[in-house]
Amino acid sequence: MKTIIFTLSCLLILLKAESQNKSEKWNVGVHGGMTQYSGDLGQGWYSTKQAIYGFGGVSVSRYLNKRFDAWVLLTRGQLGFQAQRDFSTNLDYNFRINLTTANVLLRYNLTSRESVFAPFLFFRGTVMKQETMETVIYSNRKKYVDFAVPTGGIGVHFRLGPFVSLQILEMFMYTLADDIDHRVSGANDMYLFHTVGLTFNIKKKEKMRNQNWKRVNVEE
Repeated sequence: MKTIIFTLSCLLILLKAESQNKSEKWNVGVHGGMTQYSGDLGQGWYSTKQAIYGFGGVSVSRYLNKRFDAWVLLTRGQLGFQAQRDFSTNLDYNFRINLTTANVLLRYNLTSRESVFAPFLFFRGTVMKQETMETVIYSNRKKYVDFAVPTGGIGVHFRLGPFVSLQILEMFMYTLADDIDHRVSGANDMYLFHTVGLTFNIKKKEKMRNQNWKRVNVEE
């Protein structure tokens, strides 16, 4: 019986969850996940045969209107790839970098913000800093700051409470660089971020005071 009551209580909390809206316009988040590469060395997206390269990040978003939010996501982590080597040549078949990104995005909400399950699309661009972690210095890479246009993907919010949501997203980047893998041929280097995080709506102090005042009056 206690288990049933607890389950029903959790469901009621979820159903009453408040979303980011014109009253609570700001939202912050903490994120983490895994990065994967696709490019001249091979296709690493959704591959289980590569090493795991992780990252962490923070985000800030602001309500624009019923469907759109402005969103900035900052990440710091690593990215790399290991391809099968042809020992008949002196070419390198792997790389590893420190990767820092600043993603300036526009988010489009596919359903009502009040939904417990709220999918969304996002798109725009990224500024990134790519720093090699290899002992050999490659003279052909003279810059570390690059861009990714477009950056985009799909995600979903799961409401966990009045101001907390679990966010899961897949973020795709088509970079304007084509030499981070020591190859310059074909399509540019492309990255995929598998991301999970917690986001928090920032509640107005005035609204919080009003709710506390109502709670005190009810208790009295």
